[in-house]
Formats: sequence, C-alpha cells, structure tokens
Amino acid sequence: MEQTDLLKLVRSYPEVKGSEIWRKKMKTLFDRCDADGNKYLSKEDFIQMAKRDVEFNSLNEGDPKAKEVLEARLSAWRNAVLRGQGNPDTDRVTKEDFVQNILCAVNTPWREQYPVLARALFNAVDMNSDGIISQREHAGFFFAYRIPVELSPAAFDALDTNKDGKISLEEFSRAFIDFFLGEDPSSPHNTFYGPLVD
Repeated sequence: MEQTDLLKLVRSYPEVKGSEIWRKKMKTLFDRCDADGNKYLSKEDFIQMAKRDVEFNSLNEGDPKAKEVLEARLSAWRNAVLRGQGNPDTDRVTKEDFVQNILCAVNTPWREQYPVLARALFNAVDMNSDGIISQREHAGFFFAYRIPVELSPAAFDALDTNKDGKISLEEFSRAFIDFFLGEDPSSPHNTFYGPLVD
C-alpha cells in the first residue's frame, strides 16, 4: 500500500469525538508506555521501552537495529506525545493531558502523520528488516510495552487480516491508524496495544 493510499485512509475517518472506547484505547496506551509506573510519561519511559525491545531480541545496545529502535521510541515521545512542543528532555505528561493532546491532534491536519508514525513503529518491530512482522517480532512488541506476551497471538491474528502468518506494513498501518482514529467498539484493532484498561 502506498503512502498516498494510507493518507486517503486517514482522511476517510470522521472527526474523533472522544468516545468512551476511544478514551479507553488512549488510556491503555498511556499505561503501556508508563514504563516506570509513576503515572507520568517522560523521555525515560520511551528509553525503557527501547531497552526492553533490545533485551527481548538479544541485541547489543551498539547494534544498528538497537539504535533504530531507540530513535523510533524517542521520535514517538517527541513527535506523537509532545507533538514537537516543550522540552523533550525534561517534560512529563499526565494521563489526562496525554488523552487530551491526542484528541486535539487527531482532529487537525497533524493526523496525516499517522502513516509515517506507523511505518517508523513497523520498522522498529521488524527486527530482521525483512518487511514483515513475524509472530516472534510481535511478541517482542508486546514485551516492550509490558503487555503479557501470551496475549500476543490473539492480537497478531487480528492484525494478520489475510491470514498468511505474518503482518505486512499495510496490515500494521491500517490497524495502527484505526486504533488512533477509529471509534467502533467492535473493531479488532482496539487491542493493538493489548487488552483495554478500565
């Protein structure tokens, strides 16, 4: 799927209203990202996620893929969470601010960044850079976000829409975009970051 097709997909979603299901998804994502459990997101949380990726995949911190994973996580912190505002080295974000910031962002032209963010995350999860995400790589994705890896197979199956045993960039991107822009309570992509919190 071309980037222009993903932009068309993004543009096809209506304005996000901030429904109960949407807020649950964003609160779930916050909890998954809060690596130290201190109820704030900071740069350190995203560094910890990258370290968990490196650990799960038995990489050395100096490995080029480890550096790519770290940069993808820090880019998510700077560009998706802070949206390029504030000081990325010292700022902290509460759950309420996180949800509100995303709600504001998804209803502006900034939403067109989601295909780029999806590709960056896909590349970070695709540890062997073969253009697909395997079941093991998906388990590593869950591990990085502190989601029990035994929950990965069901989520993997929901993403693998053509049932070929692997997740393509298109499948991953569609699910990622739906997670952020969709408000359908029955969407299989609601659990992109694992089971929703209450």
